[in-house]
Amino acid sequence: MAVDWIEGDAEDLPFEDETFDCVLSAFGIQFAPRHEIVAQELARVCRPGGRIGLLNWTPEGHIGDLFKILGRYLPTPPDYASPPPLWGNEEHVRALFEDSSVELEFARGHNPFRFDSPEHFMVFFETHYGPTLKARERLTAEGRWEDCRSEIVEMAGRRNEATDGSLLMNWEGIDMKRFIRFDRLLLAGIVTALAALPLAPAAQAGPPAPDVPGKIQVPDGNKVFLVGHAIGVQIYSCNATSSGFAWGFVAPRADLYGDNGKLIITHFAGPTWQAKDGGKVVGRRVDGVRVDATAIDWLLLSAASTAAGPDGDRLVKTTFIQRINTTGGLAPAAADCNATTAGTVVEVPYTADYYFWKRRG
Repeated sequence: MAVDWIEGDAEDLPFEDETFDCVLSAFGIQFAPRHEIVAQELARVCRPGGRIGLLNWTPEGHIGDLFKILGRYLPTPPDYASPPPLWGNEEHVRALFEDSSVELEFARGHNPFRFDSPEHFMVFFETHYGPTLKARERLTAEGRWEDCRSEIVEMAGRRNEATDGSLLMNWEGIDMKRFIRFDRLLLAGIVTALAALPLAPAAQAGPPAPDVPGKIQVPDGNKVFLVGHAIGVQIYSCNATSSGFAWGFVAPRADLYGDNGKLIITHFAGPTWQAKDGGKVVGRRVDGVRVDATAIDWLLLSAASTAAGPDGDRLVKTTFIQRINTTGGLAPAAADCNATTAGTVVEVPYTADYYFWKRRG
């Protein structure tokens, strides 16, 4: 069987209307922040009479507990973001489709997970499971990971069903089968009605623009198409200058992750951002503003150049990039750069959100 792998945004699927007879997602779309937009996209790309099958964790299950614990330690999500486990709540899903001509069918089930012990479970999840992996990286930098980790291990032990000293957890999920079946005549009426509506609301699809100071606002005529959450370092070197010694900025090095915890972009000298498809954008600073005295500036950069990669062109249309919500990353104290430390290279941890913009239309 030939399979085409295409990377896309669950809130803006890169497919024409009515493309597929069957649309499937297993623990995937629930991590997109705006559930109502995802629901619209699922219906849009499914042909009349087609089916959508979804498998999602429930709020009452183990993953629901895990996200409740993480939520006590991580920053509050944006107002527009809904918790991932709500896709496992029947009432929530019915509300997403209440204005659509759809038929919904739900079935609950359990998936057994076995580990040697609660600690073994924790090691696996903090190393391989995206949300826990990113939480560990962020909370370690803040000195709070061990407390969070202890709560998760305790939760695993509390839910343990094994009697042989190992760990067995039956994780609850909800399966939505025969999820959507459009009536063809009704669908035609919907399409006709939509055709009469103004196009402006559709043009707004995608991540919302962030609230930023005027100096780093993006000019009109552009829209956000991608957001990445960065974890990395700002690299500085101690250099001899005509007036003594001073820290000089060398380059950034960071990984950018989507809201689902998956790596989407790497960031390095240039400044350059490279997508997983190999495409790149190199930025040029336009302006910056210091929002937090303990963190590097928020920035606005224009796209100095872009290039497609061997596997795609995700970043080719980039016009502007914003770096906001920064933590850390400041150069070491000036006194630490002197004749003794000259030539020293220091990597300072930082986090930030990067917003990628492109032209409308």
